[in-house]
Amino acid sequence: MEWMIGSLLGLIIGLAVAMAGVAAASRKKIRQAKEEAQKIIADASREADTLKKEKLIEADEQIFELKHRAEKETEALKIQFRKLQENLDRREVDIDRKADIVEKKEKDLEVWNRKLSEKEAYVSEKSRQVNELISEQTRKLESFPA
Repeated sequence: MEWMIGSLLGLIIGLAVAMAGVAAASRKKIRQAKEEAQKIIADASREADTLKKEKLIEADEQIFELKHRAEKETEALKIQFRKLQENLDRREVDIDRKADIVEKKEKDLEVWNRKLSEKEAYVSEKSRQVNELISEQTRKLESFPA
C-alpha cells in the first residue's frame, strides 16, 4: 500500500507539476501574446505615423504645385495687364496728340477766318471808296460842258 500512496503522491505531485507547467506555459503564452499585441500595435502606430508623414508630404507637394501654378497664372495675368495698360497709355498719348493737332487746326482756322473777315472788310471798304470815287468822277465829268 505504501507503493500506492507513493504512486498517488507521485501522481498528485506530477499533476501539480504538470499544472504548474501548464500554468507557466499559459502565462508565457499570455505574456507572448501581450508582447505580440504590443508589437503589432507599435508596428501599426509606426506604420500609421509613416503613412501620415507621407500624406503630409504629398499634401505639401500638392500645395506647392497649386501655389506655383497660381503664381504662374498671376504672373501671366500681370504681363497681360501690363501690355493692356501700355496699349491704353499709347492710345491715350495718340489721342492727346490728335487732340492737340485738332486744337491747333481750330486755332489756325479761327485766325484764318479772322484775317479773312478783316480782308473782306478791307475789300468792302475799298470797294465803297472806289464806288464813291467813281460817283464823284462821274459827277465831275457830267458837270463839264460837252
